Amino acid sequence: RGSNMSIPDPEEVLGDLENCWKSLKHSTHTGTEHRDLQTKPTYVPFRDGDQEDEWALEPGRDDIVASPEDSIIIHQDPLQERGYRLWKAAYYFCRYLKDRRYVSDGMFSGKRVVEIGAGTGLAGLAVAAVGGTVTLTDLPSVLDILRINIAANEARIGARCSAAPLVWGDDVSHLAPPPDYLIASDVLYTEDSHKPLLKTLRDLCGPDTTIIMAYERRRKINDRFFKMARKYFTMTTISA
Repeated sequence: RGSNMSIPDPEEVLGDLENCWKSLKHSTHTGTEHRDLQTKPTYVPFRDGDQEDEWALEPGRDDIVASPEDSIIIHQDPLQERGYRLWKAAYYFCRYLKDRRYVSDGMFSGKRVVEIGAGTGLAGLAVAAVGGTVTLTDLPSVLDILRINIAANEARIGARCSAAPLVWGDDVSHLAPPPDYLIASDVLYTEDSHKPLLKTLRDLCGPDTTIIMAYERRRKINDRFFKMARKYFTMTTISA
């Protein structure tokens, strides 16, 4: 009362809201499942060459990056299940890829790489950006976000990345032959999954396969997994 504010037309307000909703939503289809995703892109620094990247970065932040062209573009949806969000271990995996103490130029070029438990696919997309041919795998229900992120980075990675379903402990023949590298980030968070995860690692590996895993320190859970894994694999620990 007593102001000069005008009351907007209700139909115009509804139209604006509908347009906003459409701009936020990715409608995706996997098998018989239809899922509406509300995603926001995060630009994760990952430059070509040996330039230092900013790694004071937490999942969900995109204010540090000046140039999307020097980034891996990751869409995530925090309203969905765990696989639709970025987690710290994937960032540290990318940091590992830029560390010349461990990764030499061309180390992944032309190599076959499988990422297990890929989630949003950051680790595998980063390997594709340095020349690897990568298959991102996760539960069938998560393939929609993987395909969105593969498409978002197509200008940088070309056709070097694809997505495939994989349930740990199940058949892996569709991923044959054994890859040169198996990669994973933050896949040890629940002890119930350790036995099927270990079976999948053993089934996928050939005699020349190298496994690279990034994980948060959860001492008791991690120790139990690695105690089992030492029966089958030779392991080296790299500190981030």
